[in-house]
Amino acid sequence: MTFRTIFGLSLAALSLWTGGCGGDVTGSGGSGGTTGSGGTTASGGTTNGGGGTGGALPTGDCKTDADCAGNTCVEVAAGGFKVCTSFPAEATQCTSQSQVPDECCATADCAVGKCYLSTDLPYCGGPAMATYNRCVPDDCVKDADCAGGLPSVCAPPGAWGNPNRVCLAAYCTSNADCTDKAGGYCAPVDAPCCSVAAGLACVYPDGCRHDADCASDGSKHCEIDAATKSGVCIDGPAACPA
Repeated sequence: MTFRTIFGLSLAALSLWTGGCGGDVTGSGGSGGTTGSGGTTASGGTTNGGGGTGGALPTGDCKTDADCAGNTCVEVAAGGFKVCTSFPAEATQCTSQSQVPDECCATADCAVGKCYLSTDLPYCGGPAMATYNRCVPDDCVKDADCAGGLPSVCAPPGAWGNPNRVCLAAYCTSNADCTDKAGGYCAPVDAPCCSVAAGLACVYPDGCRHDADCASDGSKHCEIDAATKSGVCIDGPAACPA
């Protein structure tokens, strides 16, 4: 199977649909949420977008389905970081657009996958997406289906608004993989041009998951450094497609 492109193409595409997820939450929490550099906890414990700050390390953006506003809390990788799911509505009628022909008018028309309006799918930058219905099958069923030169996992449907299973780069799969520095944990790190995961990577106290962990004025952005397998702050804004 192939990876989807991060910039200018749908990753089934890219654009964050969080489905009501809270901030990073620890595996065991205190009696009240506290604010860290990466946000606030959903319920108790300590959060820090740039690495754990004492106590148990973060284990997810949610703990249970109750944190997900009617959606489900799922592990991105087996035994790893948890996120809330969210799904676009399935298409139920043709679009009558002429620029790109519809692949389907409803899911019953798809030999595989389900039918969705293209503009309802996650998307990240580049030219405006054409409006048409398309059949969206799973990109993978298991991790081994993900080829492309990078270690990867087959992320569950609903993660970051993708209605299907998609391949996600995985420089780590659990907190046990992040031991180069104290306080490291394994979590999704945003793609530079939108708040959707570019991959799973180690997050240390001097690192990042989101651009906001680096600077509030856009003078730095967060990326995954393949050499250290971690989220790091890079000087300057990300070079995003117009």
